[in-house]
Amino acid sequence: MWEERSAAVLVVNDLTRRASERLIRAVLGADVSAPVVKLVVERAQGNAFYLEELIRAVANGETERLPQTVLAMAQARLDALEPAARHVLRAASIFGQVFSAGGVKALLGGADRTTEVRDWLAELSVREVISPRDEGRSRDTGADRPSSAASERGILARAEQQYVFRHALVREAAYAMLTDSDRALGHRLAGAWLEQAGETDALVLAEHFERGGEPVRSIVWYRRAAEQALEGNDLSAAIERAERGVQCGATGVDRGVLRLLQAEAHTWRGEHAEATARARESLEVLPAGTVPWIRATEQLVEGAKRTVDRAVLREVAQAIGELAPSAAARGAWAGAAAHAVSGLFTAGLYDMATSLLGRLQSLEPLVADDPRAVAWIRNAESWAAMYAGDTAACLALDTRVVEAFAEVGDRRNECMQRLSVAYDMLNLGAYAEAERALRDVLVTADRMGLEVVTATTRHNLGFVCGRLGQHDEARALQLEAMQAFHGHGDRRMEGATHTHLADVLIAMGDFEGAEREALAGATLFANSPSSRSQSLAIASLAELAQGKMDAALRSAGEAHELLEALGEVEEGESTIRLAWAEALAAAGDPRAPEAIAGARRRLLERAAKIGDAAWRRSFLERVPENARTIALSEASSV
Repeated sequence: MWEERSAAVLVVNDLTRRASERLIRAVLGADVSAPVVKLVVERAQGNAFYLEELIRAVANGETERLPQTVLAMAQARLDALEPAARHVLRAASIFGQVFSAGGVKALLGGADRTTEVRDWLAELSVREVISPRDEGRSRDTGADRPSSAASERGILARAEQQYVFRHALVREAAYAMLTDSDRALGHRLAGAWLEQAGETDALVLAEHFERGGEPVRSIVWYRRAAEQALEGNDLSAAIERAERGVQCGATGVDRGVLRLLQAEAHTWRGEHAEATARARESLEVLPAGTVPWIRATEQLVEGAKRTVDRAVLREVAQAIGELAPSAAARGAWAGAAAHAVSGLFTAGLYDMATSLLGRLQSLEPLVADDPRAVAWIRNAESWAAMYAGDTAACLALDTRVVEAFAEVGDRRNECMQRLSVAYDMLNLGAYAEAERALRDVLVTADRMGLEVVTATTRHNLGFVCGRLGQHDEARALQLEAMQAFHGHGDRRMEGATHTHLADVLIAMGDFEGAEREALAGATLFANSPSSRSQSLAIASLAELAQGKMDAALRSAGEAHELLEALGEVEEGESTIRLAWAEALAAAGDPRAPEAIAGARRRLLERAAKIGDAAWRRSFLERVPENARTIALSEASSV
């Protein structure tokens, strides 16, 4: 009809992904969430009409359900097919966007339908309803796919032919044509077939069985799916998948392990109240002394350490110490015991910490072939070395711990221990080296979603920046970390940020602000005498700078008394002794020379433990409070 009219043919290509995203945001606003944009783009697949209708549906609050206009168009295309073709597509839709000939055959009657299924799949490929695939997995983009929106998975790559729906909406239309009973039966059959075929994606199996009306059968797969998410550092998915297993009616050990997995994920996210609650739930049903039970006690210890709950620390550490672990449980026990040792030291329960460390060290010959267990022993030894003032030993031990966790592929604990190595560097005065290491850790921890590591890294980086004279960044980092710790319910680290912010404010000349922050830290450390002593020492320095002699003497005096009673503290010993000496000197107290001489003597004892001459010199000369102690001692002896 148009041959004689010089008609121009314009081929309208599909919209690109970027163009689709721009159109969505232009209509729905820049605040539309990334998951919604992704879902709409993948459903529309460049079709302008589909995209317009889907955007309209989202604007009306319908995100998951397909608009009737779009669904009707897709179903109209299916209605034009032969009944047998529609039957094949409905069976295929059970598996999601990607399916295999074997799966469809299993749902349609097994070997008796092999030829028929093969022929229809070939015909549907010719008609461009589906396409053959040879490269294995593909992403499933359907709203009613057997995998959830957080877990878009295909099926196992197998030697037999795989296929993919050419358009996600066609798959969804075919799935919507199933009756409820047929849909449930299809998922049961699909789950059974995939299970027998060796499907490795546990979430796919769990959702098939749950949608198939067999929630009890799905529990074991939700448990494995949560484990897979935790192994892959997808903490949110681990929590969500475990909860789905619980909601399916998990009891006994299954319920205990699901709650344990949630506790571990919450711990790494810094959600200590939630972690403690889930750990307690798991301990209620797990058999005492088993590996899961031991791992649950570890989570309790970590929560108690963060919230500075000495009573819980003492109780759980005692239970761990009294346990005689089986051969299979020794590795888990080493991890729990190491966490307990660190918690006991921070709480000032040194005798219990030393006793448990001895038990842990005696275990080493029995776990010598387990790098992870040995790493935990070295970790506990590092805490003991820190409280003994042997900073160089801490660095050497923590470096070995990092290497061990890297060897076994434990990326989360490797990241945490890299933070410990950087902390050892800053205690040795290697501030530039510590800054580089901390910035690297921050990138890794942020990428992995390890919020507890991220916050602690910012805190330590703030301390380092303060020592390097980068005061504005130091203050900003401490405030950011403080907010995070407060949200986590981490009283111990929240107190530390107040204390180190005070140190920064002193350097900036804000002595009143420094006093306020240091005293806030001391309040949070009411149950942690070693940390409280450092907070009070810094408060004393701020008070002294303001001419508050009586307050400075009180703060420094309490800090010094706590130090003398404990004998050892995690950090800040030089600051505590220096603050006491300076407060006495400013007050004209005759005890001042003795105090500074004692501070110098103790400092040199700690320095003598550092075998490396360069590190020893850095410790004495580059750490400000150490250099100040030496200078005061020399001045008082003249």
